[in-house]
Amino acid sequence: MRVPPPTIVSNIDRRHSYETALAYAEAGSLVRFSTGLFFERFPDRAFGFPVPFADRLGKRSEPRLPAARVDSVGAVELAGLLFQRYLPAGGAVSSIQARNVFFDWLVARRLEGTRLVHGFDTTARLTFEAAKRAGLSTILDEPTPHPDSWREILARDCPGQIGKSLAAAFMLRSSVRRRKEQEIALADLILVPSTWCRDSFIRAGVSARKLAVAPYGIDRVVERPPEVVEGRLRILSVASQLGVLKGTHHLLEAFGPLAREAELWLVGPAAPDLVRAMTSAGGSVRYLGPLGRRALETTFTQVDIFALPSLIEGSSLAVLEAMGHGLPVVVTDRCGSPVDDGAEGFVIAAGDVDALTERFARLRQPQLRAQMGCRALARGRQQTWVAYREAVRDAAFRFV
Repeated sequence: MRVPPPTIVSNIDRRHSYETALAYAEAGSLVRFSTGLFFERFPDRAFGFPVPFADRLGKRSEPRLPAARVDSVGAVELAGLLFQRYLPAGGAVSSIQARNVFFDWLVARRLEGTRLVHGFDTTARLTFEAAKRAGLSTILDEPTPHPDSWREILARDCPGQIGKSLAAAFMLRSSVRRRKEQEIALADLILVPSTWCRDSFIRAGVSARKLAVAPYGIDRVVERPPEVVEGRLRILSVASQLGVLKGTHHLLEAFGPLAREAELWLVGPAAPDLVRAMTSAGGSVRYLGPLGRRALETTFTQVDIFALPSLIEGSSLAVLEAMGHGLPVVVTDRCGSPVDDGAEGFVIAAGDVDALTERFARLRQPQLRAQMGCRALARGRQQTWVAYREAVRDAAFRFV
């Protein structure tokens, strides 16, 4: 069995970095996993925190990872989260930058015993510079499209909405863009989650030989698709941050003509003005707010279809989870999702509100939902974290 070279993985956030670190740990090549908050075992009672917050903290535990090889700098992340919560958008962006740079500086000082550094976007420039001085190889994990695509899409598709999105404000800041460009230049290999993401780098002039695709996975699939019955169509959309980047404004507009015969359920945090828009849209729109894991699992079983009309993202885990529950999905061509148009659901052009409405109307047919739901479930079974970890190791084998 081939083994990747001794590797350090670093990412202050959880995202999919736990699975990345586990990929190397399973092969016996993980030297250290540097991250933010991490619990060797999260207590069942969660210290009495509110459920959504406790659920978020609980995700910072991974018993499969060797705790002795995890270097947790939780204080840095906690400080960043505190500032993000109470500062205005500009200050929040600055706090994220400061947090990332400080974390990067800490990791860069501890690269002994490794031959490969697997870093994540906006937290790896100093680490990669130190790695190059030491003659080490580098993999950059890029979960989103190239910065050029961000700038082009945001300027063209939502110029008046950029200030309402923390993610957009962060990605458009010139210092963040420079840092990402430097990381891309320093990387020996760039790992992305989808072909749409890969193609955005190629359009920006990055060699295809420098890119590898490792699609994300899901933890589980249901035993069978949910029962499809006649009645009021229930549409679900779940996002880490509802708003312009997730196409929530397009979703509300597209749902309008169907409000008498369908329901739209929205899950995830949202800015106050968007919450007001959702709650004032009438009884057919239900804003559920952020949900814990168990409540979200239940919600997936109570709806008929899933929709995420994103304007830009690398690959959505929420779409994969919906497919794992046997739900037909409606996504855009910028979601990076493993959906074939007309098979597991529908793929529409980003921003096409009329197409979104038309696909919802077509999915009122129970038989069509059942057929697409079965295909979505079959595809969901293929999108495993086991396959993702194998793809990560395959990429690392280039440096053996």
